[in-house]
Amino acid sequence: MAKNSQGDTPLHLALSSNKLNVAMDLLKVGSVNVLSLVNNSQESPLHIFLRYCAGTHPIPNVLLEEGVLNLQGLHMAQGDGIGAKKKGVLLELLKYTPTLCIRDVNGQTPLLIAAQQGCVLAVQLIVSHCPQSAEICDPEGRTVLHLLKNLMLKVNTWEMEAVDFPSVRSYKEVKELLSIPEINALKDRKDCHGNTPAHAALGCQAFVLAKVLMECLADFTILNKNGDSALTIIESLPDFPIQMEELRVTEKSTRKGMDIELLQAALEEDVSLFKKKGGRDVESGEIKYDDDYFLSQTLEGSSILHLAANSGHLKFIEEAVKHFPTLVLTTDCSGETPLHCASRLKSNHLVATTLLRLTKETIDKFKEQAGGKLVHALPWRQKNSKGNMPLHEAICSSNYDAAIALLHVDPKLFLLPNRTGETPLHILARYGAYTTMDKLENLIDLLMGQNGSLIAYTRDADGFTPLLRAAYCGRFLVAYHLVMLCPASIKFRDPYGRIFLHHLRVVSNAEIDATNDMFYAFESILPLLTKDLRSAQDCDGNTPLHFALIERNFAAAKFLLLCCIEAQVRTELTITNNMGHSVLDLLAALAADIPGANELKDLGFLAQRKLKEAARSIKMMSAEVYRGAVNGKVGLFYWCSDMDPISGAVNDSAFLSQAPDGSNILHIAIQHGQEAFVEEAIKRYPDLIFEVDCNGNTPLHIASMFYEGDFKHLLACVEDHCVKKFQESYREPFMPPWRVKNSKGNTPLHEAMQSILSCESCEALLLTGPEMILSVNDAGETPLHVFARHGLYDAGEDKIDTLEMLLSQNGSAAYTRDKEGLTPLLRAAKTGRLLVALIILKYYPQSIQLRDLNGRSFLHLLHFTGFEVDESLDEKLAYAGMAKPFFRIPEVDFLRNAVDFDGNTPLLFAIKEGNSFNAKFIAQRFMETDEDDTMGLVVKRNNEGQNVLDLLALHDDAPDEVLRLLEKKGRFEMTFVRSTHGIRKTQIKEMANTLSVVAALLATLTFAAAYQVPGGYDDGGTPILLRKAAFQVFIISNTCALCGSMAVLFSLLWVMSTGKTADSFLLLDLSISLLLISFNATLVAFMTGIYVALSHKTLWLAVFICVVCSTVIALMRKSIILRITRFLRLFYITFYHIKSGNYTDAKDITEGISRRARLVE
Repeated sequence: MAKNSQGDTPLHLALSSNKLNVAMDLLKVGSVNVLSLVNNSQESPLHIFLRYCAGTHPIPNVLLEEGVLNLQGLHMAQGDGIGAKKKGVLLELLKYTPTLCIRDVNGQTPLLIAAQQGCVLAVQLIVSHCPQSAEICDPEGRTVLHLLKNLMLKVNTWEMEAVDFPSVRSYKEVKELLSIPEINALKDRKDCHGNTPAHAALGCQAFVLAKVLMECLADFTILNKNGDSALTIIESLPDFPIQMEELRVTEKSTRKGMDIELLQAALEEDVSLFKKKGGRDVESGEIKYDDDYFLSQTLEGSSILHLAANSGHLKFIEEAVKHFPTLVLTTDCSGETPLHCASRLKSNHLVATTLLRLTKETIDKFKEQAGGKLVHALPWRQKNSKGNMPLHEAICSSNYDAAIALLHVDPKLFLLPNRTGETPLHILARYGAYTTMDKLENLIDLLMGQNGSLIAYTRDADGFTPLLRAAYCGRFLVAYHLVMLCPASIKFRDPYGRIFLHHLRVVSNAEIDATNDMFYAFESILPLLTKDLRSAQDCDGNTPLHFALIERNFAAAKFLLLCCIEAQVRTELTITNNMGHSVLDLLAALAADIPGANELKDLGFLAQRKLKEAARSIKMMSAEVYRGAVNGKVGLFYWCSDMDPISGAVNDSAFLSQAPDGSNILHIAIQHGQEAFVEEAIKRYPDLIFEVDCNGNTPLHIASMFYEGDFKHLLACVEDHCVKKFQESYREPFMPPWRVKNSKGNTPLHEAMQSILSCESCEALLLTGPEMILSVNDAGETPLHVFARHGLYDAGEDKIDTLEMLLSQNGSAAYTRDKEGLTPLLRAAKTGRLLVALIILKYYPQSIQLRDLNGRSFLHLLHFTGFEVDESLDEKLAYAGMAKPFFRIPEVDFLRNAVDFDGNTPLLFAIKEGNSFNAKFIAQRFMETDEDDTMGLVVKRNNEGQNVLDLLALHDDAPDEVLRLLEKKGRFEMTFVRSTHGIRKTQIKEMANTLSVVAALLATLTFAAAYQVPGGYDDGGTPILLRKAAFQVFIISNTCALCGSMAVLFSLLWVMSTGKTADSFLLLDLSISLLLISFNATLVAFMTGIYVALSHKTLWLAVFICVVCSTVIALMRKSIILRITRFLRLFYITFYHIKSGNYTDAKDITEGISRRARLVE
């Protein structure tokens, strides 16, 4: 077909001019390919029709006449008299399905245009032809539901309706539209601005659409990019509740309710009413008994089929479905189909099975008419307001015939859960009845499906599997069949770590007595229980017997006590929970007046007596064997073994016995380093290497921690005499002893890295396999984590080699996180193992990019602790020795400006956490960079709006060095943070009181010295030595000291009265300076006074006193005193190590810093 300059074909022009006759003629003479032609705007004929022809009036229900069900499921679509021309054109245009997904130049598909034009039924029809077209959005990410807001504004003006009055017709149309699964799936979809359809509807006050979205359970809490949810918009609309109430009243008042005659016919099974179909009313002469009459609903939304199904009227059901087959698809206000109602009839299962058969036949016919295209979900998969399908309801009501019939119709129903996550098998485990035991096993087989383990392990909203639910509800028969079909499910736990036995309940009901039920459980389930299940502990440390006693579930407690008495091993009696209570403690605490308590106490006493008898029967390790293992007496193996006089077999029970802590001879000998005894024991009794003590440690664990012998030889001996033997004896794979975990989940390599006493043991264990480095303990830690936590602060070259070997085994260990989310590098930083951190960075520098669960980097967590931190060192020396090696690494230096999830930089976090060394070193590194970095350091704020200066003011333990560095280079005014002398805000009052006491004492001293002058007074009251120059200096210095101390007292009075922190800091700094001057003046006064009194008699003594006082005046400066103190401390430590002969320790003090520097280089 030819096109004009704009790319339009004659069909395009006819449709754009609304000339439907011409368009119809062109469609008849042309081929289907003409429907795929697009103009220059990429518009197909369907685009043109929906844009220019369909927007004049709403598209009527007649558009669904081609055989597809309407969305209410009430009847096949019927014509309503709208022009046949428009109908015919649209049906012709819809024959070519590919055009339904074509976009025009504006990115609009026919479906989106239909939504914008308010053609709701056209939208329904397009989706029924091409469901995938519903997923296509416009360029702004808006879906069909976003664009329906335009409809809600237009629909109120159609047919001259009042704009402010909500249209019930529009409500029904939108309700129908949202019942389409493809459209319903879009109710929470966001556009490019983060707005959902609820945002769009409320934004333009389209309350009808908002109401329908609420009823369809759309999520009104979703936030858009502005941080607003639909609920926030509702709060800003004061008239929203009024609008919703108007919609509800209008809908209710205009709904056509069910006639009383039809209601009584459905309730009384009067099938004669169907003979009046198509009949007229006697008075008005109008057709009364039309399709709409029989398809009407009650105010609760129930159809005549719902009413008949509830009443069990089988004949009425058959007649109703015969005349109106789509009634099987109707739902009431609770979302229930007639099949839901029939499934609940326990007494008459024929109603459900018959209705299911009729529903299946109806659906099959609809599929044939619609060409396999059905909009609705299948009725037997329809869920009500509780999320239950008919299968759920049938099982709840013990209507097992209906349940089995439903599963035969749709075998996959067993996989579908309700709103609480319960599958039909969960429902059976909750409500299973004993009166239908003959059908129960068949139903369980159907509910388990072909892959029974899948459904048996499915959890509901409470984290219960079907077996756990059956135990909790006391359905032992269901539980027994589940265990028989899926034995592994008995070990599954709930979110609190409780297994099947924890939830075991004996519930009596009208169908069966509780004692009979418990007897059945005892007879059928007891053989399935092992000691592991009976001693399993939950998160609170409670075994099933603990839990039963705590919950006062005495029937289950009695059952479990009987199991314990019958068993050979009674571990549960010796286990204590997290509160430190054993089962015997809980039994003793039971009050005697509680029904059944005395019986439980008697059973507990019997179990305890059997436990003691069993303990006495076990042969403990003799003192002879114990001393032989401790002292390494190999000859013990030759003369201690006795021989059975009858069989001639050697009795080795003495060597297989255990100490009270569970240790065998191999544990003891290894712990005491007896190599020869250990080797002989392994050769004779290789099984001992797999035995564990009370802490779960094998002999290899003990060797990793304490063995000082040749560990490689020990490991080779274990492999030759133990591992190879087991590999030859057992074809099944087994776990070698170096991979066995103790009670903490540690392998021998974990223990070796933790103790780090012998590097040989670590290296030998690493050679057993590269997977050893990736094994994790209960804390999620690999051996590298353990070394990063417990390794020495400063290791020798052998330990460094061990760590390097550990890293070279498997690089992924450096990126593994423990349960706290820390990698080995982060763990080393947090525990202050700086040498370990440096080695990890040397091999895997990229691991520094990983952060913990709070977004904190390596530099956030870095702690300078332990032996590497020497506060006596000079600040520059400490920085150069400890921090500078890290900052030389570019990746570490880059992290200075990194922020965690709280917005804290490493410096901010160090100040908040009181990590003074880290804060000091990071600030010093900032001072080495340019001034812009320093400004950024101070200005940057965290999520709480705090910067460095704020935190320095708030935290008293923040280092003063950070302040000094900021003042030195940043030129920031710090008078409101700290005083010049480092006084903090919280110390102002305390410092003022202290200074006032010192100043008062000094003033008293100098005042008294003024009247007790050296040399005394003459008769005229004049000082005798007044002419002496030294005396005059005495008077001047004493006066300065007195005036200075008095000035301090005056300043401190003003400190108490001022209301500004900065002024208080200035006055305190002035007071300290004046006090220092007064101290020096007092020393000068003392020195000159002594000199003038003694110089004429003993000049050397006077000079000596002057030298001592001058020395004190010269040295009494803070920096000088600290340097002298540090020097004396270092001298004492070095002298002590040399004197005690520890030359290597003294050498390590000086070599520690240089070693770290070499690692970085």
